[in-house]
Amino acid sequence: MLGYPMGLWWKLPSVETTIFSTVLKLGAAFSFIILLCGIFNVIRMKKHVLVLLSPFFFVLVANSLRLYPLGDRFWVFLAPIITILMARGVFLLCHNVKFKLVTYALPVILLMGPIITSAQLFIDEKEFLPEKRSSQRQTLNYIQANFKPGDVLYVYYTAKPGYILYKTFYHYNFPVILDPDHRLETNNYKEYFSKIKQDLGDLHSVKRIWLLFNYDFQTDIGEAIDTPEWYFNKTKPTDNVVVWFKSFATPVLEKKDSDTHTYCFQINKSP
Repeated sequence: MLGYPMGLWWKLPSVETTIFSTVLKLGAAFSFIILLCGIFNVIRMKKHVLVLLSPFFFVLVANSLRLYPLGDRFWVFLAPIITILMARGVFLLCHNVKFKLVTYALPVILLMGPIITSAQLFIDEKEFLPEKRSSQRQTLNYIQANFKPGDVLYVYYTAKPGYILYKTFYHYNFPVILDPDHRLETNNYKEYFSKIKQDLGDLHSVKRIWLLFNYDFQTDIGEAIDTPEWYFNKTKPTDNVVVWFKSFATPVLEKKDSDTHTYCFQINKSP
């Protein structure tokens, strides 16, 4: 939330040595004081506190029962609560500080940080929501640049939607095997890797095999949390897949950038 446009990210490399850095920090500090005033004001209204926090409480309960994942959804419930607390803080200060200047200064104090943050994030695009960006196109370009005759790319299901999109736009023409996703038709990793082995087919004419997967997203959209259970053991599922590939091939190239990870394996034997 702090790094979003209109947020209060107070550490931007592009403004670290300028007056804007001080303005950002002061804006965040004043906003925190106003937030504390809002909390103090709301605590005195016990019924209002119960109504205000009940959605947040139910979300945490649902998450603990693995019925509702958090992540960015967390801010859907938390942001309105923070906004209300900030509003109550402004209300408290305006009614208890007998200076008209405060009425005009508070909006400036609250908005100067978010406005500067938003401007800098748009100017310096590298700082604009880096955690929301995918590096799959850059990784596919890397694969294309290092692809050799006799190579084949295995696109794991977590990277398949992105690959299909970028292939449409950039017309990648190297040989590809798309993972059909066997998780729900198998009961353990032995059966799972047996299915992947069938996907790979006869590799006698293949010298190297590339593996492409998304390291951040281990499930598909709309799926239940951590299902199937056998797939989510103590390690990340994609780590298990990499170990399996290493059982019959040797990594010769590797690239991990943001959310996307790729290996190039030199095949030693049949899987």
